[in-house]
Amino acid sequence: MKAKFEVGLVLSATDKMSRVLDSAVRKAKYRFRGIDEVNKKVSTSLNRVMLTGAVIGAGIYRTIRVAEDAATANHVLENTFKQMWGDNGASATAAKNAEKFAESLQFSIGKSKDDIKLTQAKLATFKGLSSALGRTSGLYDRATQAAYDLAATGYGDAIGNATLLGKALSDPLHMVQALKRTGTVTFEDVVNIKNIAKTQGLFKAQLALMKAIEKQVGGNAIAGANASDKMKVGFQEIAETIGNIFLPAFNQAGDKV
Repeated sequence: MKAKFEVGLVLSATDKMSRVLDSAVRKAKYRFRGIDEVNKKVSTSLNRVMLTGAVIGAGIYRTIRVAEDAATANHVLENTFKQMWGDNGASATAAKNAEKFAESLQFSIGKSKDDIKLTQAKLATFKGLSSALGRTSGLYDRATQAAYDLAATGYGDAIGNATLLGKALSDPLHMVQALKRTGTVTFEDVVNIKNIAKTQGLFKAQLALMKAIEKQVGGNAIAGANASDKMKVGFQEIAETIGNIFLPAFNQAGDKV
């Protein structure tokens, strides 16, 4: 029964598959524009056919699952902004902008955009970061990258670091000390940031703290990302694109079970 269901899905999506693969390959080639060998290997029609066969051979359900995970990450991020800032156009736009940043960052640090979006969702729960000022000033995006820079340096994981950063950046006066044990701020930094918080206000203290963190670990996630990490992200993008072809039919069939 499972085999018949898979064959039916493949046959129903054959025409669309060709067009989507072309689009997915172009997107991957653009993302991998610095990796010439990848560009060459996916450039011919024959290799696109081989890629189609490989995807089907690996299992339709795997590509569907990748598409489902991507949709789930988007829903979580969008709902977090809605919960924090209300069900309105501003929160929806904020979530969409965060999604775009994640989609761009993934190719630099070799981490799935879905993981990045969950890290962003954690940071969005701190209003001092996900506010209009925090977003338009770039503080929210910088904190997202800093969570991965800390992880690349050997301190925890990105989501755990997001919690630590969220607390410290939301209240630098009282919480900056917690970052000292990570080695990302010095004693002098702590004194300086506390003084700025008292005399110049929260936002200036946030900027000073972010600068201190970036001085110590900034760029480590990018530096630590290897070619295979980035290629994995690219192939996951292709799998998601293909999975989205089958997902509506899969969901429809699931509703009838």
